[in-house]
Amino acid sequence: MYKTIKEIDRIRGKVNENRGSKEVDYTISNNEQIMNSALDVIKETSVDLNDIESHPKKRLVLVGALQSLYTQQDALFELYKIFKTCSQKKIHKFLKNQNCNDLMSIRTIRNQTTAGHPSNSYGNINYMGYPNGFTGDDFCFTYFLNKYNQNSGNTKKSYTKNLRDLIDKQDVELSKMLSKISDGDISKHY
Repeated sequence: MYKTIKEIDRIRGKVNENRGSKEVDYTISNNEQIMNSALDVIKETSVDLNDIESHPKKRLVLVGALQSLYTQQDALFELYKIFKTCSQKKIHKFLKNQNCNDLMSIRTIRNQTTAGHPSNSYGNINYMGYPNGFTGDDFCFTYFLNKYNQNSGNTKKSYTKNLRDLIDKQDVELSKMLSKISDGDISKHY
């Protein structure tokens, strides 16, 4: 997540540069509070995600990492609302148009496992997933998905993913999107 950290630091630098040129004002706007919180969340979870290999409790790491990735995306959405002034719906459309399928798949995996929503319902299909933890030192994990469809009954499938790959893909996508924020004029948005 080093690319993401670099972009967060670029945004912070621009924000601090703009603050330096203004008269000191100790009141803080709602947008600035959200911006500071979102920047902190993305940077702090990035630092933690860089160090997951050293943690002995691998299932806890898996669930926490999926939640951290999801939370980073939500923080990015908040930054886009502030700096690009667009709605959550427009952000999802933007992600699809930018071929950010990796980001959307992380959200799906997190939502379909016990990492945050033990039971989800999409239309007339209910999902219940659970990750089994890592299958070895390569940070691959398998999760099983029980799918109940009112029309066709139960089905159970297993999926295997590599957590390090998901983290690396998110680092690339987040840093690209944060770069679009830091390359723009951010001073007028908070």
